[in-house]
Amino acid sequence: MDGNFGLRIDYGGYADFHSDLDEYDVIDQSMTVEPQWRIDPFVCSLPIRYTYAMQDGESDYHRVSISPTATVKIPNVDNAVEVYGIFSKSYDVDQFNDYDEDSYSRGGGIEYIFFSENRTYFRLKGDYQYIYYDAKVAAYENTLNTSEKRHDSIISLTAEHNIQVNSYLDIFVNFTHIIAKSNVSFYDYDRNIIEAGVLLNF
Repeated sequence: MDGNFGLRIDYGGYADFHSDLDEYDVIDQSMTVEPQWRIDPFVCSLPIRYTYAMQDGESDYHRVSISPTATVKIPNVDNAVEVYGIFSKSYDVDQFNDYDEDSYSRGGGIEYIFFSENRTYFRLKGDYQYIYYDAKVAAYENTLNTSEKRHDSIISLTAEHNIQVNSYLDIFVNFTHIIAKSNVSFYDYDRNIIEAGVLLNF
């Protein structure tokens, strides 16, 4: 941040390839622009993200999301609390299904951050999202109610550790537990995800 204003721009890329089930190959790219304002004792930000995803080499969906955020540093300790909202609109453009998976989501979350003077930190995070789709439940499974639309509720709990190696390189590891409840049985599940990687900072 420069004075009371800052600007962050991020690009993220994700790919998942399969040797036998290549129809499930995924490439996911996102670009985020995040203006920031210091309004003591808070730092407020407004990340705006565009995501484009492909499956099996074909367009899958576009998503636009916005996440208003307020962060406050706890006095006398290197800790902070962050509260944020989650709002997004997804546009389904894939050719694999006969049903429309355009969706809206809303939700929010809170996180607690333990950080040092450099980029090393440990983060605990929990959030909730409610997603409702244009597609009807009957498009996924046999049901007598042909008017009900699919809706999912997702709770995510995350622990993340980021370690600064030098002025331009970080390593990270995180663990996420997801509880997904849906009126479509296939999307009703619990899941554990472990991720690790490197970050380059310029």
